[in-house]
This record gives sequence, structure tokens and C-alpha cells, in this order.
Amino acid sequence: MRKFILAFIATLILAVPTFAQSEPVVTSNLDAVINDLTGGDGVIEIAVGETKTISVTVETDTPWLSAALVPDSFFPGRGVFFQKRDTAGSGNETTLTIEFTGKSGNNNRGDLPQTVVLAVRYQGGYVVVESADFTIIVVE
Repeated sequence: MRKFILAFIATLILAVPTFAQSEPVVTSNLDAVINDLTGGDGVIEIAVGETKTISVTVETDTPWLSAALVPDSFFPGRGVFFQKRDTAGSGNETTLTIEFTGKSGNNNRGDLPQTVVLAVRYQGGYVVVESADFTIIVVE
């Protein structure tokens, strides 16, 4: 019985700090960057061949394993071209950047809904995701 009680107490001592860990706090300026690019109305107007940059700063109180800034298009490849996604290895602070270029005018085809997704992955599989939606109009 004594071994059982000692094993139970040892389990509690080891398990309680694991359950008591708080979620990491992630701060980024993703919404502010999109707001600046769109002028607050959620629409970015660019010319064919013009390139715009989305540069997001990410900070956290707990070191992450990886961070990524990824574009997601409702109509991929139509009207606008994203050059790349950006990733960062482990750390506490980084700046992630992606660029997009107006490919062809969409005057007669409507707006191009876009989303930019920021994902930060931590030890143990915990992932924090933040996204921002906006619309691109490509003018010729």
C-alpha cells in the first residue's frame, strides 16, 4: 500500500506542472498590416505587374518550433500571383514576408478574395493560427 501511495504522489508531482502550463501568448501585427494595405476597407487595388508586400512581425513569450505566413486564394492563380510563403525556424520573434503581383485585370470577373494565414507551432503539437481576409482588384 505504501508503494502505491508513493507512486500516486510521484505521479501528481510530475503531472500537475504539465497541466498547469498556460497557453503561449502570440502577438502579431497581421491585422494592422492588412488594414494599412487596404486603407481600412478591406480592398487592395493594384495594377498589372505591380507588386505589394505583406510583412508581419510575430512575437511570443514561449519559444516556438516553427512559424509560417501563407497566402490562401479563393481563386488561386487568377488575377494575382503570390511569389512564395515565408517560414521561420524556432525562436521568439521574427518578421515574415510574402509578396503578390497583379497578373491580369479582373474588371469583368469580379473581386479576388484572399486570405493570409499566420501559423505558429509549439512543442507538443500546439498551434496558434491567425488569419486576415481582404480583396484584391487588379486594374489594367
